[in-house]
Amino acid sequence: MAANEIWLTRGADGISGIPGPWKRALGQDFNAVYFLIVVAALAVVFVVMRRIDRSPYGRALRAIREDAQVAQVAGKPVLRFKTEAFALSAGIAGLAGALYGHFTSYIAPDLFLPLITVYIFLAVASGGTGRPAGAPGNPAVDPAARPEVAAAPRAMAAIAQARRLFLVNTTAQQNEDPDLRSVRFCR
Repeated sequence: MAANEIWLTRGADGISGIPGPWKRALGQDFNAVYFLIVVAALAVVFVVMRRIDRSPYGRALRAIREDAQVAQVAGKPVLRFKTEAFALSAGIAGLAGALYGHFTSYIAPDLFLPLITVYIFLAVASGGTGRPAGAPGNPAVDPAARPEVAAAPRAMAAIAQARRLFLVNTTAQQNEDPDLRSVRFCR
C-alpha cells in the first residue's frame, strides 16, 4: 500500500533527505548524540509503560489479555481498551520509525521485508510476552553476538538468528510449562 501512495511516500523511491537533529552541527559526534537521544526515548517509553502496567488501567489490560470474556462480564469495556492499547502501541512504533528515519535520512516501503517482521516478533516473544523489558533484555536478538554469525553470508546469518531465537523461546517456555520439559534438542 505504501508503495502505491506516491503522493505520500514517493512510491518505491522512498523519502530521502530526512534531516537528522543537529547532524551538520555535530559532525562526527552525531551518532553518539543520537544514541543518547534514542536511549532517552527508550527510557521514557519504558517508564511510561511501567506506570501504565502498574495502574488500574494496566490491570484491566492484563485481565483482558488473560480472558476477555471474563473482563467483559466484570464490566470492562473490552473493545475500548483494545483500541486504546492498539493506538498506544502504534504511537510507540511511530516514535521508533521517526527515530529510525531521522537517523538514516531515508525510508522506503521495501526496507522492512516480512523476514524482519518475523525477527521482531520472535525477539519480543522470546523476551516474554507482557514484559516491558522482554525484547531489549534478550541478548539473543543481537545478530553480532556470535562472531561466526557476523562473518557468515546473509542467508546463513538469518538461519542462525532464527534458530537461536527459536531455542531461546522454547527454553523460556520449558521453564514456564512443565509439559515442555521433555523436549530435547539436537545440535
